[in-house]
Amino acid sequence: ENSPDLPFVYVRALLADEANQTLWVGHQNGLSAYSNGLWQTYTHKDGLPDAWVNALMLDSAGRLWVGTNSGVAIHESTGWRILTQADGLLGDMVNVILEDRIGGIWLGSYIAPRGGISYLKNDIWQYYTIENGLPHNNITSLIETSDGYLWAGCGLNDRGGAVRFSFDGENWEIDRSLNKNDGLAGEKVRSLFEDLGIIWFGSEYDGL
Repeated sequence: ENSPDLPFVYVRALLADEANQTLWVGHQNGLSAYSNGLWQTYTHKDGLPDAWVNALMLDSAGRLWVGTNSGVAIHESTGWRILTQADGLLGDMVNVILEDRIGGIWLGSYIAPRGGISYLKNDIWQYYTIENGLPHNNITSLIETSDGYLWAGCGLNDRGGAVRFSFDGENWEIDRSLNKNDGLAGEKVRSLFEDLGIIWFGSEYDGL
C-alpha cells in the first residue's frame, strides 16, 4: 500500500522477516515495518540510537540488528539494546552487519580514518583496521562464501580493495588482499556477491 505519510528518504536497507511476516525498511528517517497491512516507524524516540538507519540483519536467534549512524540497536524481548563506541565498537557509525557461521557478528563502519571492522563473539571484541591488514577503514560490504571464507569490501572514491578472512578454528585472520593490480576493476570495492561459487566484486566507478 502507498501512503503520503511514509517517511521514506534515502532507503539504505530492506529485510524480509518471514517468521514474523514483516518487511523492514531502513532509511534516513528511521526504521519502518510493514505487517498485517499496516506501517509503523521507529526512530530515536522509540529507542533507536539514531534515526538514520544504514543496515539490517536477522541473526540466527531471530533478533533484529539495526546499524545506524550512532551505534547498533538489537531488538530483544525486553526492547532495544544499544551498542556504541562506549560498549566496544570501533566507531558508532555502523554501515554493514553480518553474522558468520559460528555466530560471530561483523560490524563494519564507514568513518575513515577511524572506522574498520568490529567483531563480536561470546561478548569478546576483536578489531580489523588498516593497522592489521585492511586496505581502507571504510567498510562497504561483507559476505561469507560457500568455500568457508569471509570477504570484506572497502574504500573511498578511487582507493580501497578487498580482503579475505580465513578461520583457523579459533580466530578469523586476513589471508589475502586484492586491489586493482590483482585484477579488480577498480580500487574501491562497493559490493560483493557470490553466484555458483564465483565471487563478483562491484567497484565504485569501474564496473565489475
